[in-house]
Amino acid sequence: MENINQSVNEIKQQIKSLTDELVTLQTNCKHLNYNLKYYEECKSVLKVCGECEKVLGYPNKEELEENDFI
Repeated sequence: MENINQSVNEIKQQIKSLTDELVTLQTNCKHLNYNLKYYEECKSVLKVCGECEKVLGYPNKEELEENDFI
């Protein structure tokens, strides 16, 4: 039982470390190009950085039309 608890704690620490690294990479990214992606979870089209995959927000009507979403 002790080994399971130790393994769980190690995995949680790795996840935290990787999450922190991801946030740093996304913060330093210049977001020079983006793509529009439909996300089923939120049933919305979102702008996503083509480099770091950070969600940048919602596209405007023109962007939706240009990418054949409407």
